[in-house]
Amino acid sequence: MTVNEAITRANTMADTDYHINAGIERRAVAKMKDGKQYIRIDCYTLNGKYKGNYKCGNIDADGNYSVGAYDDVNLDTMQYIGR
Repeated sequence: MTVNEAITRANTMADTDYHINAGIERRAVAKMKDGKQYIRIDCYTLNGKYKGNYKCGNIDADGNYSVGAYDDVNLDTMQYIGR
């Protein structure tokens, strides 16, 4: 899975899954840390105030997607797994 595919899937989950409800404005972002791209869905109010995020796993340099114990969304199965 590429980073762009993961962002597209995360944005789809942000718009369609009722579990993801922390704010009105939701957008997926990728952050680089330790050679991995961490995907998450950031949530904001209509005024632009930060409400929280949902962690969606990471993609390593080889393009392998993995979900950790503290992630909320599995983008492979497009499923909310919670905490």
